[in-house]
Amino acid sequence: MKSFHQLYHCAIVLIGLVSCGNYEEFKEDPSALFQGSLTPNGVTFKEVKEQIFDARCAKCHGQDYSNYQNVIENLDGITATIRSDFMPQDGPLSNELKQMLFTWAAAGAPEGEVIVEPIVVEPTFDSLRQTIFASKCIRCHTKGGPAPFFLDERQNLMVYATVFNPFMLDFEFPEEGDFIKRLNSDDPVEQMPPARSGLELLSDEEKEIITEWIRRGLP
Repeated sequence: MKSFHQLYHCAIVLIGLVSCGNYEEFKEDPSALFQGSLTPNGVTFKEVKEQIFDARCAKCHGQDYSNYQNVIENLDGITATIRSDFMPQDGPLSNELKQMLFTWAAAGAPEGEVIVEPIVVEPTFDSLRQTIFASKCIRCHTKGGPAPFFLDERQNLMVYATVFNPFMLDFEFPEEGDFIKRLNSDDPVEQMPPARSGLELLSDEEKEIITEWIRRGLP
């Protein structure tokens, strides 16, 4: 029997071969489809600092994150550790606080009292990873997590769907694939996120955007 690494290598080759088919890159700008925002309005650096950095980080990091420039220089590492629940050490942030941080970061992390405009979530991997997946999926679907595939790495998702679960994605009828079926399931064990995770279920709008993303071939 082939090892996992051999299968993984074969999968990469397969993905290259099918890249002109189901995984064809979508070239049209899809942003006009979804003008609503799934993230809160009015996020400022002052709010992020007070509610996250001062309240949850200062006990270990002192005043490191009270300075805007220090935060900007370390922002990638900060968001990565918070997304994976590695930090804060005394327990993960709530979904609301995570979304506040990710909204502010995704909007360019403006300084001071600048208001962050609502994020338009697009049916693209990068947009979904920074918004829906970050707040409701990546806690489990990441390296070291209990889920069998990652939603913070597009290639890993493609390998899993190609090699290990060919029924996961249906590009013509996305609702028939396991990915969307589990998002729509009423079964507390089968549904995603599972009831035991304590995470909020996806809204109809969020599921619609993911369905469109699959229909377009995972751009």
